[in-house]
Amino acid sequence: ENPCGGRDLLISKEALVTVEEVVEGDLFADERLTAGALANLYIGGVAVAEKGGWPMELPTRYPVDGAHMKEYGHLAASEEGFADYLERYVSKRGEAENERETLKYLD
Repeated sequence: ENPCGGRDLLISKEALVTVEEVVEGDLFADERLTAGALANLYIGGVAVAEKGGWPMELPTRYPVDGAHMKEYGHLAASEEGFADYLERYVSKRGEAENERETLKYLD
C-alpha cells in the first residue's frame, strides 16, 4: 500500500549534493547549521557549483541579481517567454551571459 494516497513515488537512496565550496568541519556541531545539514549516509556525491544559488543571493557571498530576476519575471509570465528563458539560461548554460563553471565532481 502506498502511503501517499496511491501515487507512485520515485525515491532515491542517495542524493547528489551541490555546494559553493567544500569546507572542513562538522555542520552538526553548530546548531545554527544543523537544519541545513544532511548526514553523509544519504550522499552519493558532491559537486562544487560556484554561484550555484545565482540569481538569488547567498549571504556573505553574493547579492541577489535584481536585473536578472526582473528579466525572469517578465519572461516567465508566458509559456513562450519561459521556454525562451530556459533556452538562454538553462539548456545552453555554457553560452549564457552568466556562464558558470562546469560542476566538479568530488569523491
